[in-house]
Amino acid sequence: MVGVLEFVNRPGDPPYPPFTPEEMDRAAEFADAIARIIDAFELAELVESLFDRTIKGSLLAEKVGGDFDSDLREWVKNTTAAPEHRDLMILWVSLREIVGRGDAERELCRDLLESIVRFTEKSSATSGSYSGF
Repeated sequence: MVGVLEFVNRPGDPPYPPFTPEEMDRAAEFADAIARIIDAFELAELVESLFDRTIKGSLLAEKVGGDFDSDLREWVKNTTAAPEHRDLMILWVSLREIVGRGDAERELCRDLLESIVRFTEKSSATSGSYSGF
């Protein structure tokens, strides 16, 4: 748990009427949206931390030679600027939400992704070009 969303009283004088089921559903939607934003922020911080540690704390730059820092930053910039990056992030968030619902949903996502991979492998074999993701 990261936090608590609390609704205490309505404006006005007591006695306060209870919250309706519709209002509670809206509150749950807000809580879910806030939790997703926090998850995304925490993931972004983790990726940034790993990225910084890779660049600063690694001996790879010495082994590769050249300007590893600039090359890596340019690669990340180009990757995130690619049109498919946004689509992949939306897909990832959607899959993450679905697989979190339970074992059946997780199995469904796994089967779906395996089917897509098989389809793209067949497509690339017949077209002669790579169309995997």
